Amino acid sequence: MADAPTVSIITPTRNHARYLAAAMESVVSQAGSFHLDYIIKDGGSDDGSAPKIRELAERVNGGRYDVKCGSIRVRWSSGPDGGQAVAINQGLAMATGDVVAWLNSDDRYEPGAIKAALDVLGAHPSVGFVYGDCRYVTPEGQTVSTRSGPERFEWRRFVTGTQGLAQPTVFVRRRVAAEAGPLDARLFYTLDADWFLRIAQKTAGTYIPRVLASALLHDRAKTADRLAPDYCAERVLVNARYGGATAFATNFGTILADMVAETGASSEDAFAALSQAVERKAAQLEAHPFGPHLLAKARARASLLLALSVAADDRRAARGHLRAALAGSPSSVATLVGMQAAAKCFLPSRIYGLVGRMFGRGVRP
Repeated sequence: MADAPTVSIITPTRNHARYLAAAMESVVSQAGSFHLDYIIKDGGSDDGSAPKIRELAERVNGGRYDVKCGSIRVRWSSGPDGGQAVAINQGLAMATGDVVAWLNSDDRYEPGAIKAALDVLGAHPSVGFVYGDCRYVTPEGQTVSTRSGPERFEWRRFVTGTQGLAQPTVFVRRRVAAEAGPLDARLFYTLDADWFLRIAQKTAGTYIPRVLASALLHDRAKTADRLAPDYCAERVLVNARYGGATAFATNFGTILADMVAETGASSEDAFAALSQAVERKAAQLEAHPFGPHLLAKARARASLLLALSVAADDRRAARGHLRAALAGSPSSVATLVGMQAAAKCFLPSRIYGLVGRMFGRGVRP
């Protein structure tokens, strides 16, 4: 396998001893015609993580592991490192592979993930990165959901927050990663999205239609609460870095509508919480200040999305009324209510009003 490619995988970890062994095993058990450069950066854990890493490194580097690829070299360190982004940046600086990726210590690669990524990159020399589907699982191994990657990567949708990549499934050519530069260590939640946006500015990405990784759902995960104001503020500001005012208003409005719909908060309270979080984060990131006109535009978008959601709920309710009406007798009250509800939701307002007047009901849309 002298001519086989080398892949560098980086695992940043801190106090994840409960999940770490499975994550590391999912890397070193990968099979295929490639060499594996595995870099593990432990941020000074005090939960017994270091002995687990040392034991694995000694087994693999000492030739006491059943290697299923060309070769594996494990390099690791343990000590304060300044956080996840700094640890990953240190790993990227050490990487020797043609392709790089990182796998957090609470995630897992699926069997064949690295080979699948290399096969596509090898077949498409102009492609700078690949990505696939991600399975979300409980600590007990039960699948909760599966996130499919976008079949066609679109910059406009990515920067406005309507499209995204599952970080554990992304593999990048090292030369492209070097051109994109290091991760922004000031970011806590969205360091991956920011890096992917920079990469996507420089090169095309390709979707691999299969599950490449599993992400663990647990209470200590940073993104466990996807509507936490600080997390949402980072999402807004990172996308605005690359998409400007349009991306700011689109992301702010969409997130605001989600906060109102899913948390039950009032529009005023949600708006205040998100605005304050964005202001705090903007100061930390030295981001371009946002003006009242942008906030007004974002708020108008949120109102539109909430109105559309109510309309969709009305249409669903109307379908239920209509089904119940058709199941009853033509003269039943259910029939009249069902027909009226369906007409109101499915017919243009002028036609609906006309139909109502024709039947002498005097209904108004």
